[in-house]
Amino acid sequence: GSLQNLEVLDLADNELSSTIPSAIGVLPSLSHVQLYSNKLIGPIPNFTSEDLILLHFDDNRLSRSIPLIESFSLLELRLEHNSLESTIPDYLGSLSTLELLWLHENKLEGSIPGMLGHLKGLKSFHVYGNNLTGSVSGAVCDLKKHELASFVANCGSESDESG
Repeated sequence: GSLQNLEVLDLADNELSSTIPSAIGVLPSLSHVQLYSNKLIGPIPNFTSEDLILLHFDDNRLSRSIPLIESFSLLELRLEHNSLESTIPDYLGSLSTLELLWLHENKLEGSIPGMLGHLKGLKSFHVYGNNLTGSVSGAVCDLKKHELASFVANCGSESDESG
């Protein structure tokens, strides 16, 4: 059967151990994807649903890079506790509705993109436990002045941990 009208995909905590089919990423009505706490491997597919609100892929064995997400309504992106290996992409800063971004405990490299400073509604941002280097841009540090509840970084004269 067709999955064109599927809005919620919740297969969390099921010991799934395969790859994620790329066809999931092009389902037009998809708004919630919860595949956390499995044993999924391989890459995370790109997502093109403009109505996507929630992507939870945490606690798996996923690798490669953070996927491209083309959503105007994404609130939560949870990719923590995987084996993602690339850099944090600039485009995440264009996901203007994002409130929660958890990328901790991966193998991400490079620096935190200054574009993330555009996420004025971000309330929770976790990137610890990666291989990130470089300084944190002033635009990202300025997020602490908004509603950001927790963010760990060295933003100059302030304490390393703010929240």
